[in-house]
Amino acid sequence: MRSRPPSGFPLSELCYRVLLFCTFPPHFRRQFGQEMMEMFRDRCRREYGLAGPGGLCRLWFRTLTDLIRQGTAERLRPLKEKRARSARPKVPRAASLGSWLYDCRSALRSLMRSRLFTLTAATSLALGIGASAAILSLVEAVHFRPLPFPEPGRLTTIWRDDRPHGVRGWFSYPDYVDLIERNRSFSKVAAFGGGVLTLMSERGPVRVNAMLTSQLFQVLAVELQQGRPFTPQELDRGDRVAIVGDRLWKQHLGGDPSLVGSSIRLNGESVTVVGIAPSGFDFPNQSQLWVPLSPSQGYGRGFYWLRVVARLKENVSLASAQRDVEQIIARLEQEYPGRYKDNGADLTPLHDYLAEDMGSALWILLCGAGLVLLVACGNVANLLLARNARRRHDLAVRSALGAGRLRMARQMILESLFLGGLGALGGAVLAVAGIRLLALTAPADSPLGQEGVSISLLGFALALGLITSLLFGLMPSLSATLICPGKGLSSNRTSWSGRDRTRVRSALLICEVALAVVLLTGTGLLVKSMWRLLSVDKGFQAENILTVEMHLPRHRYREEERIIQFVEGSRQAVSAIPGVQAAGHVEYLPFSNRMWGTRLAAEGQPVQPRPERIIVNYNAATAGYFEALRVPLLRGRMFDVRDTASSQPVVLINSTLAEQLWPGKDPVGARITPGEPEVGNWLRVVGVVGDVRNRGLPKAPRGEVYQVIDQLPSREVTLVVRAPAGQDVAPALRSVLQKLEPELPVEIRPLTGLVSQSVSGRRFTLILLGLFSSLATGLALVGIYGVVAYNVTQRTAEMGLRMALGADRSTILRMILGQGGRLALAGLAAGLAAAFACSRLLADLLFQVEPWDGATLLSVSLICLGSALLASAIPALRASRIDPALSLRSE
Repeated sequence: MRSRPPSGFPLSELCYRVLLFCTFPPHFRRQFGQEMMEMFRDRCRREYGLAGPGGLCRLWFRTLTDLIRQGTAERLRPLKEKRARSARPKVPRAASLGSWLYDCRSALRSLMRSRLFTLTAATSLALGIGASAAILSLVEAVHFRPLPFPEPGRLTTIWRDDRPHGVRGWFSYPDYVDLIERNRSFSKVAAFGGGVLTLMSERGPVRVNAMLTSQLFQVLAVELQQGRPFTPQELDRGDRVAIVGDRLWKQHLGGDPSLVGSSIRLNGESVTVVGIAPSGFDFPNQSQLWVPLSPSQGYGRGFYWLRVVARLKENVSLASAQRDVEQIIARLEQEYPGRYKDNGADLTPLHDYLAEDMGSALWILLCGAGLVLLVACGNVANLLLARNARRRHDLAVRSALGAGRLRMARQMILESLFLGGLGALGGAVLAVAGIRLLALTAPADSPLGQEGVSISLLGFALALGLITSLLFGLMPSLSATLICPGKGLSSNRTSWSGRDRTRVRSALLICEVALAVVLLTGTGLLVKSMWRLLSVDKGFQAENILTVEMHLPRHRYREEERIIQFVEGSRQAVSAIPGVQAAGHVEYLPFSNRMWGTRLAAEGQPVQPRPERIIVNYNAATAGYFEALRVPLLRGRMFDVRDTASSQPVVLINSTLAEQLWPGKDPVGARITPGEPEVGNWLRVVGVVGDVRNRGLPKAPRGEVYQVIDQLPSREVTLVVRAPAGQDVAPALRSVLQKLEPELPVEIRPLTGLVSQSVSGRRFTLILLGLFSSLATGLALVGIYGVVAYNVTQRTAEMGLRMALGADRSTILRMILGQGGRLALAGLAAGLAAAFACSRLLADLLFQVEPWDGATLLSVSLICLGSALLASAIPALRASRIDPALSLRSE
């Protein structure tokens, strides 16, 4: 029986260490000396155990021969390399070009051989580049592209800064005249106010978004494609002339080139067309018709309804112009005490004014797209590191055969460039598709998505792809070429662990997870905010409601009696349609962004100065309106047949106003006035109805006053009709209204569409941010899978040894899942900290949700950890099925 081998061989190890010192150069000993000593010690134990002292002697003979041969070769290697470099012939220019072509072909073949890697990396780059290019093109179009007007930097909007109420106010027509006459800063000033007119076209009456304006075309310096702008005489006299838009001209007026100088029918009146606006011009608010704003249409000084745009004189700054306007308003306050108290001026460049509606949301989306691009870059860097690690043995062979490091680096950089080119092409395609998608999902009145595909966008995608590939492929490529041939050849393809590189890959993965958590948190906050917003009690039921906006032609409804007669007649006729449950009229429909505000005084209460009185929304409605919308009656009664034009003026108020004026008391029977109390225009409160969020879902209800339309007739009203679900009353409704008034455009729209449109901006942001977070999470999961799978491959021998020593499959499974879980936890912690810092950027878009909402953060954490474990499960299952014998034999 052979004795057990000793645990150590001190004399042999000492001799081996001395020989190692004598034969090998210092840098080789520092790099591989310890590893060679351990291998020699293991071989001594194995040979002594197998053959005793004889085996040890044979081992020493082979070891001595190898040490002398390999040590001599290592000491002579620098000299051989120097001789080889000095003897290398100069490469002629043609040969250099040929080498470039050869490297290009080699790089392409290398990418073709690794189809899965190429497809994964190129797809990751394409997703990041496509999202970034699409959003950045919109940002450029909205924020940085100059307006299509001459000298756009001199165009500014002018607002009355209503400081007591913290809002920007409009101007009255007399204010506008004062601005023209008293300013020293503007070369031209124009005012405009909105309206809707009825155009009689060949296909029937059409509603046209029109604008009353003065010198708008002169201020913007817009050249009409045909005709001329309004003359000062036409503006002073208020002539019946108009300028039509290109879209209206082509769609409803036949595109007749002789239209200028001819007449069209607007609101039943003959109007002469003096010009046609250029194609694409629809300023402001997508207008397609412009009519003169004359002094007779200007109303009084207290009627603020005009927006003002002006062109600065040369060498006049925006700040000096603002001081000029503030001085004008201060003088108006002296001339009209109390009307402009604490008011100032707010001059906003026209470009900023047009872009401010989508400003914050667009920047948030740009940040989201940028995060997706960073995650994609991290993924590509991780893939490149893993691929280079697998190619280490091949690179060592090439280096040992004499390949230069620069040549190898050049080929790998070419691979990165080809990879970036593929990603850029894919990104350009995705950017084009993304812009089309934005056009479908963007709010109807938004300019987003209406921009076409530009050459600059394609160039940007290409540049971004190349820069990204170079940035994240250069360093791994260069580091892969710094391989010591000795170490590379001494290791097989799977034994090289590369601990530093594993750490780099893990760090990249943690960053990817952190970025994905930031996006997931933002999406979660917006989802919860949207859910809270849609759950808000609107104060009415919008389902199964049809609406028809009515703009009665002035020439047929000049007298108030005729307006009242039509409104009541149409209500009764529509109510008689089979299936109609309730019908009524209102002047301003909820969520229509059209509301008239006024200050109010109550009888029997101290009369406050006018600026300190309560501001309420003033509306007009008929009987049947509140029943159709199912607005509850809380006290008193609704409008009925007793409320006529000749009866006592009566109003309904909402519960908010009732609590403001008569807290804890019954307001029925009390009187209020929207004017001065001494005038005596008192209105009696006959009922209190529930609050309706007329200003939109996010805004709290304000005091509302409803006066019966018979006592406040208006040519612009909206008919609301409630019908049972599934019953289509639209054809009968259209027939009845066209029979009553042939010149009335009948456009029937569901009220739910108006409600949906009021949250379209938030929904648009939510959809895109959700898309970005899904992309980022998917890429991060691919990264987790890649890192874990790579580590499993590198640790195959370790797994086999563990299982040979008794570890069961569940232990291996837990170990691999724990590795993925630890990476995900680290990324989750970093991501939550970043999300907590960045979530305040979303504060303006959130509704009843705090930026640090605990439920959202917990949900994001669970999703992240669950996804990470799912991504780790596949390599973990693969590791648990390793055959110990096969894995050890392969080593």
